[in-house]
Amino acid sequence: MIIELEPWTKYPDLTEEYLSTIATLLRDVRAECVRLHEPEKGDGDWSLGTRVYQRNYFEIRELSVTVDWLKMNTELKALQFSFSIGRVPLRIYKGDPEEPPSRYLTLTPGEERAIQLSFEFEGIPALDTVLRLAVEVDSTRHAASVSLVEIDEFKEVVGVYRIPFESQLKTNITPMKAPPVSMPPVVAVPLKKETAEEKKNKETPINAVAK
Repeated sequence: MIIELEPWTKYPDLTEEYLSTIATLLRDVRAECVRLHEPEKGDGDWSLGTRVYQRNYFEIRELSVTVDWLKMNTELKALQFSFSIGRVPLRIYKGDPEEPPSRYLTLTPGEERAIQLSFEFEGIPALDTVLRLAVEVDSTRHAASVSLVEIDEFKEVVGVYRIPFESQLKTNITPMKAPPVSMPPVVAVPLKKETAEEKKNKETPINAVAK
């Protein structure tokens, strides 16, 4: 049975904020690649997928230089990459969260090395699961969602967490609003009726001279 994960309860390094940052990055990279995609000039799914893969690698590597919670893992294969959020290794694939491709069901040498180093030097328990980020795309080839997928030792998907993009993150900040101003009701006041004397004075020419 596949359960709905709360990743941070089992993997403390996988905070909602960190996962959302990576998910948003993946969404934006794919959107840019789709914008550059030109089927009318011969671009196909293979060229789009290759560009997305290369740019994902580049953007995640660049981000890993600026933040301390993300790092690249050293892989033996040139066209294979993995990274770690904190001490948790991850890889990315495009497709259904509940049906990962077979090549993503096991750890890469880089992931195994990352887990081994964490176990040896930081004394944390070795992971008995494989974690993946599944990018589902819509009919326009854009990223519809990004999910964290948990795979057990039997290569079965046992948990899925749909990651919110940064704009969807919950916040405890309540926008400040000015208190409503209570205005008294408007009261109609009757105009003062002119007296005969006031009317006479009003009609008297300004240059009139009293005799």
